[in-house]
Amino acid sequence: MEKYYQCQKCYQILPISQLVENKECKYCASKKFDIWPSSEIQELFNAVDKFEEETLEYNIIASVFISSALELLLEKLIYIMAIEDLSYEQADHLVECVLDTNQGRSRRLNLFKYFGYGSFNDHVSKIGYKKYMKKWEKIINIRNKSVHGEVKNLEKLSKNFLNNFIDESLDIFSTLNNIYNEESFTFKYSVNKNSYI
Repeated sequence: MEKYYQCQKCYQILPISQLVENKECKYCASKKFDIWPSSEIQELFNAVDKFEEETLEYNIIASVFISSALELLLEKLIYIMAIEDLSYEQADHLVECVLDTNQGRSRRLNLFKYFGYGSFNDHVSKIGYKKYMKKWEKIINIRNKSVHGEVKNLEKLSKNFLNNFIDESLDIFSTLNNIYNEESFTFKYSVNKNSYI
């Protein structure tokens, strides 16, 4: 899994391979970064590697962990999209209420569509991951069946499949974060202060 960092100044997310030679943000030249995604999300992804590959339990646990991590990433992305042109104080309470009343993957994907001017699948396809939603659906189906006690005949997913899916997810969510973050006042000000003085 590639490491990602989020610039503390302009909030763009960069894989470690894209940091400028002297560890600067390629957008605003800041040298201050936070690890992305949050430690909570990283722990969910990292837990997938801690179990045996060919067991039913592995598929169930991995699907729950990955699904939870993706829902958190989707929540954070929707939050960014919703407040891009508002001050933190203006939007925080409103966005929290909207997210709290729209829990779950399908409701959050509908929020993405509302705030992002199109379907999540269309955006993911545009950046080169045409089969991503089918893979996510496989993981969700395993999670849902196991939660409802339907553990017979669950599809087995290899560690390789799940690790590749996690890598794709991090690339997708970091790319979408950056697309919507570039529309924000904070990003524009951080990158080109002269245009806002």
